[in-house]
Parts: sequence; structure tokens; C-alpha cells
Amino acid sequence: MKNIIYFGKFVTTFTVFFISVLFSLFSSNSFSKEPCQLTMGWDPWKPYQYLDNNKKLVGLDIKLIGSTIEHMGCEIKYVKIPWKRLLLSVKDGSIDFAAGVSKTNERSAWGYFSHTYRKSDIGLFILKEDKHKYPYDSLTTLFKNIRFSVGMLRGAYIGEEVKMLLNNPKTRESFELVSIETQNPKKLLVNRIDGFLADKVTGRQYLRELEGLYMAVIHPMHVFSSDLHLLFSKQSTSQKLVDKFNKSLSVLQKNGAHQKIFNEYK
Repeated sequence: MKNIIYFGKFVTTFTVFFISVLFSLFSSNSFSKEPCQLTMGWDPWKPYQYLDNNKKLVGLDIKLIGSTIEHMGCEIKYVKIPWKRLLLSVKDGSIDFAAGVSKTNERSAWGYFSHTYRKSDIGLFILKEDKHKYPYDSLTTLFKNIRFSVGMLRGAYIGEEVKMLLNNPKTRESFELVSIETQNPKKLLVNRIDGFLADKVTGRQYLRELEGLYMAVIHPMHVFSSDLHLLFSKQSTSQKLVDKFNKSLSVLQKNGAHQKIFNEYK
């Protein structure tokens, strides 16, 4: 009799366990989370993020990030938005992430940074005819010795030196901030500013399109170099998702897939 009771308990226990396993498997497959869809904000930034002649979004960042997101098993929706407003949108969660972002403590408070996916080198572009007028090794010494107007993208982080100069009332007036980066090369070529700060590859690209590359040079002073990351919103994404992105990023960096993309833009 006892054996029958014990056997009955065993069957009941096994049945509950079996049903639990089936439910777990059923839930993980039939009731899985919705497909991974992420919104990326972008601002025209050649040759990294821009529309080609057919109005198709292309560029180095688009290929690098697109391949990584695809490797994750996710999809991207692209939204064009000015840089400063883009950062605010990532902060409030209306945009999931932005690319080409330098890491700062302020941004870390409201966003998750991915691992480095590429690097950036910022230079001071000036007219070639003026290259001997500014024998200075930093923006700080430049501003101390001469009146100089410099164009810069509004909301961009170009290192602690530039941040300090922007926060100083005496030097802030030397900066002319723009919402669209292509405005700065145009202003330089018509002498509306004395120089502009930009990624060296981007600055050359814009000057080339204006047929003004021969008229400008990059000042030899070091301005700022930085690792660049994706910045994910803490309001709309999670650290788990960022970890998943980093894992895919590492795979594509190690297997040479990303290097092939870089080679296309050399």
C-alpha cells in the first residue's frame, strides 16, 4: 500500500515537473519577446553617416553598426536629427542610440556606452595663407595671444580643453557654434571665421566637395583624439542589450569583417 502511495506521489511530482518543462520551452519559443528593433538617430557626418545621390543612408558608421546590429539579430530604424537634439533624445529615450560619441561622465549618467568601434582625430582647419600667422601649440595659447574665431558643431564634445574654453566667458565668445557641420567649411572659405574644429577626415571631405581643399590646411597643434562609442539610452534599452552588442562587435572585429569595411574607406 505504501508503495502505491509513494508511486502515486512520484507520478504526480513527475507530471508537474514535465508540465513545467513543457511550459518553459513553449514560453521561450512561442511567447518570446518581440523582434529586436532599435532606433538610431543620425546627423549628416561624411564619410560616416550621410545620404548619397540616391538619398540612401550610407557611410562607414552605417556599415559598421549595421553589420553589428544584424549579427545581434536586431533591426535598425534610422531617424535624422540635429546632433544636440539627438543627444537629448537618447537621454529621454525617444531615440535608442547614437553613434560616434565620445565618453564623458555626464553622458554616462543617462546612457550606456558600448565598447570602442572606431577612433576619431579632431583638427583645427585654417586657411593655407594663414598657416604662419598662428605659431601656437594649443587653442588656449592661441586665444591668449590673438583674436581668433573658431567654428564648432553645437553639442559636440572635443575634449576637456575645449570644454573649459567654452565655459570661460572670456574665451567662449571666440566660438561660433552651428547646428549643421557643413556650415563651418563654407564660412572659413569666405573668411567669416578664422578656423573650424572637425574630425580630420570629415573636414577634408567637406572642403573637397566645396572645391576648397587646396585653400585650407590642418594646424599642427594637437586638439583632441578619442575612442568613439555607441551611446544607448538608459530609458529605452538595457545593459544586457549593450552587452549583446559588445559581444557581436568583438566577433566582427576579431574575424576581420569590420577591417574589410574600414579598408573600403581608406
